[in-house]
Amino acid sequence: MALTLLAAAVLLQAPATLTAAHSHNDYNRAKPLVEALERGFGSVEADVCLVDGELRVAHEARSSKKGRTLESLYLRPLWERFQKLGGKVHPDGAPLVLLVDVKTDAERTYAALKAALEPFKPMLAKYDDAKHPGAVEVLLSGNVARKTVAGEPLRLVAIDGRPDDLEANPPADLVPWISASWIANFRWLGFGEMPEEDAKRLKELVERTHAQGRRLRFWATPDFPPFWAKLREAGVDVIGTDNPERLATFLRGQPTSGPR
Repeated sequence: MALTLLAAAVLLQAPATLTAAHSHNDYNRAKPLVEALERGFGSVEADVCLVDGELRVAHEARSSKKGRTLESLYLRPLWERFQKLGGKVHPDGAPLVLLVDVKTDAERTYAALKAALEPFKPMLAKYDDAKHPGAVEVLLSGNVARKTVAGEPLRLVAIDGRPDDLEANPPADLVPWISASWIANFRWLGFGEMPEEDAKRLKELVERTHAQGRRLRFWATPDFPPFWAKLREAGVDVIGTDNPERLATFLRGQPTSGPR
């Protein structure tokens, strides 16, 4: 009964999911995952290293800590929330994208990830010849075992693509996102007018991505409201931040203070 009442309270208090909001390097927050969920973020990012048989959440293997794993920080808490909310992670039923940025060997890390995901299969999106929705969608980035993933008849992950994928045009269920470095492709950093060349390149990238049924994200971006506003205006689907509270406020249309 207590769990039912708690779940009802969460459902009543929760804001609508911000599907555009992405918590970059979420594991660096004071409360990993929790802060993003409290603010209704649609996706969170965790760097993962395979060290001594553990999928440790860290940017580098040498800085990883025993026990600080993908399961302990993300999969187990998400599973508990999934059970508490009756098969949801977000109270409004929107899926959460868990972007796993692989920092160690692609094949070995993916094999370990497959084993780690298996106990949580009921809450995960599944893919065969089509996508079968789940409360959590796992998206692989970084060192990705692409051929292995693509060749599996049933998988629990999809792939975070790159602009080159727009040429190859793999199935959108296999590569649902296109991600790229902002500073490697554009000069504009959020001040003044965007140069015409940048605006044209951005428009083309948005249009090509959407024409193939994919979502567009950038990393290495300025992290303040004028820049976010331009991304939204251009049709960029996913906006990453290291300041979840401020981005959530911006996306919900509330005032924000200063340019930085």
